[in-house]
Amino acid sequence: MTNQNIPAKQRALILQGAGALGAYDAGVFQAIYENLEQKDENKPLFDIVAGTSSGAMNAAILVSHVAENDNSWKGSADKLKDFWNNVSRAPGDIKIGIPQGEGIPGFNNWWKYWHKADSNIASEEAARRYYSSKEFLYTGVLRVFFPLLLPKTDNRFFDNFIILINNTWYVFSNQPLKESLKFSKFPISTSFEKDRKQPRLLLVSVDVLEGAAVTFDSYPKIDGSRKSEYGKSEYLKLDGDDINNNRTEYTIYYNEVVNLEHAIASGSVPINYDYAKIEADRLTIENRGNKKVEKVDRYFWDVGIASNTPLRELIQAHKDYWLDVMGIGKEDSQSIPDLEVFIVDVWPTKRKDIPLDHDGAINRNLDLLMCDKTDYDEKVANIVIIFACIILFFRYSQHNIYNLLRFSCNNAFKNSPETFEFICKVFVLIICIIKRTTY
Repeated sequence: MTNQNIPAKQRALILQGAGALGAYDAGVFQAIYENLEQKDENKPLFDIVAGTSSGAMNAAILVSHVAENDNSWKGSADKLKDFWNNVSRAPGDIKIGIPQGEGIPGFNNWWKYWHKADSNIASEEAARRYYSSKEFLYTGVLRVFFPLLLPKTDNRFFDNFIILINNTWYVFSNQPLKESLKFSKFPISTSFEKDRKQPRLLLVSVDVLEGAAVTFDSYPKIDGSRKSEYGKSEYLKLDGDDINNNRTEYTIYYNEVVNLEHAIASGSVPINYDYAKIEADRLTIENRGNKKVEKVDRYFWDVGIASNTPLRELIQAHKDYWLDVMGIGKEDSQSIPDLEVFIVDVWPTKRKDIPLDHDGAINRNLDLLMCDKTDYDEKVANIVIIFACIILFFRYSQHNIYNLLRFSCNNAFKNSPETFEFICKVFVLIICIIKRTTY
């Protein structure tokens, strides 16, 4: 692939998982759409859309809409809003939950009175939302989930039905959500071709037993197939030499398309929904180096508990595609397009007041578990880059290592280029001294 065909920059959108808070994505996307359409009328709105949980559902709806409409983003914001309007209403266009206003006689006045007397008591709107969610646990949400008639059997400690020490496991069916996701036209298959550069869809889930984030990708691999590979690398020992064959333990093939099951795997909320089951090929290496491949079932959960902001997965997929599939080559890795990333963060990192009620403490725990941790990821990445540069310097010229630093860390010092240039020169000088001393 020639450098003329490689874009200098690509734009990516990351949508976090958040259950019903996924509706917030629709409003944020509408604002982004209107802003970017005015600025870049002749450019694709986004080249990559990645999501987890409800964010994965939203990502699938957006990318499938663009793929169906000749690569046009027109109407995509409306399509996303239509989906959330649909799942938040019952037949007859009736909103679910406790109605606003005087849907329940005296409800608003009761909460207004007590909130005015003590500001720690919930407002009428907070109470309406809270008790609506309680209602959903018993009735379900018609177009998203419904409670199963009987709890899941759990006889490990014989405490299922003891009133004071109740460990009953209530599970919900997400079959209605599968029906609602017809807003997204599965299966989804896109590609980066010369005359039709379609957006890339990345849906991220987690293998429950492996503990690994797994990315389902609408773009093809180098062999033209669409598959997800993960698990520990296998090493073969032949004639006394260790050879890394870059093998992964598990490979999931999805017949050249991303399916509904991959979106559901990303949105199978732990404990509340059953595991999402997907068939995979498992590779094992026998004692004499013989390969053995067998079909196994793998079990998936909502990846929010492991990587709710899938920035690492996005960057890895981006790098792998341009190096391996488009054939840029590691020696010319600086030609990989830069990424301009938009992250819709629906979980607040900071809060003014300490929560003193039980539900507030639970909510804050979820905030800290699920919130965006990009700042931390960037710090770790920069440290790794510096150590990688130290190792690479012993193999490559000073010029290459200087360029690698510029390519990898420039964003960290974009507001102070003079400082960045000085740090690069000092770093190269220190390594020169270390290298001379070592040899």
